[in-house]
Parts: sequence; structure tokens; C-alpha cells
Amino acid sequence: NSQQQAVASQQLQFDSDAVLGEPSFANIIDLPGTHWRLARVVSTRDGLAGVDYLFSRTLMVIGIGLALSILLIYAGVNWLVLRPLRRMTGELAHAESAEDALHLQFNENADNEIGVLSHWHNERVRQLRELMERTIATNSQLVVESDERRTAQEALVKAQERATLALQAVADGVIMTNERAIVEEVNPMAEQLSGLGHRAARGRSFADVFRARSCDPESGQSTPLANLAELSISCGARLE
Repeated sequence: NSQQQAVASQQLQFDSDAVLGEPSFANIIDLPGTHWRLARVVSTRDGLAGVDYLFSRTLMVIGIGLALSILLIYAGVNWLVLRPLRRMTGELAHAESAEDALHLQFNENADNEIGVLSHWHNERVRQLRELMERTIATNSQLVVESDERRTAQEALVKAQERATLALQAVADGVIMTNERAIVEEVNPMAEQLSGLGHRAARGRSFADVFRARSCDPESGQSTPLANLAELSISCGARLE
């Protein structure tokens, strides 16, 4: 069998075949069970033509396979990536306002980059909605506090006006100070007693506005009371 295979694979080259009249080659094939050998003579040109034909057919098959692969890849990318992206951009484009866009939720079930993109979009939208809700709540609280502050200021102004009217109606001299003995209000009688007007007295110390003196009935001499305001504040009572 090995001898037959060796003979069968034998090939002879001819520079010029007597019958074909051109370069050729011959394949020697043993006929089983006989002593005959079959010689198949083919011109070199026909052999090369066969090779060219086989090569061209191979290239055509490869080209068709590549074209089909590209079409399948494009169809897969279009179905798995481009189509969901077009749907997402279409939904965003049809949102009439930013608030409507923040309520869009995309499908996260896709097991690819589109699913990951949809997940993070939904997560960021949720965080933005929570931030907006907190901002709205904070603004509402600020509005309420502003209204309360304005109401308190108006009530304080009205109370000050009533206190001023009451202070003006008192027949005795009244000087109002803060905890540091700085004059804040004086009534007309206090203006007459101190000799200072309302504007001149405000902001000055109590000792500068009202110079009190203590008189000794036996000697008839008077001494200044420099700490009268401190005594009034510490005692919390009327001093005569």
C-alpha cells in the first residue's frame, strides 16, 4: 500500500509535451490488482488556471462570509445598542420640561453597557429629585421663618410705639437704659430735668444725662451720686 501510494503520488514534469506541444506535467496512478499505470497529462497552463479558479472561489467564499459576518455584527449592535440608545434619546427629547425629564426611568434589565448606563441614569435622577425636594423644603422653611420674623419685627415696632406713647404720657421724668447704663429713651419730663433733648441724650451714659446729688439735711451740703444707675440696676427698684 505504501509502495502504491508512493507511485500514485509521483509527478513528472515535461518541458514540451509531444501531443500538447507545451510545458506540462503528468500524474502517475497505479491501477489496483493490475500491473497497469495510468498517466494523466495536464498542461501547466491548465493546471495554473485550475489553481486560479480555486483561489478565486476561495476568495469569493471568504468575502461572502466576511460580508455576512459584518451584517450580523451590525444587526446585533443595532438591536442591542443603537436601538435602545435611540429610544432613550427620543424619550429625553420629548420631555417638555426638566421636571418631566427627571421622572424618566429607563429599563435596567439589559445585561450589557446599556443596562449599566440606564442604572446610573436612574440613580442620578433619583438623587437629583431628592436634592430638589430638600431644596424646595428648605425654601419653604425659609419663607415661613421670614414671614415669622417679619411678623415679630412688626409686633416689636408696634410694641415700641406703644411704649413710646406711654412713656411720653408719664408725668414723671423717665430715663430708659440698657444693662450697661447707656440711655435709650427719655420722656419730655426727663428732657426738662436733664436739660438734654431726646437725640442728645440717646447713646450717652446715664451719669452724663442725669447728674443726681445727695443732700445732707443737717449740713445742707450735697454730694454727687455717680453710681446711681448701678444702684438702680442692682436693686431693681425705684430709688428716691
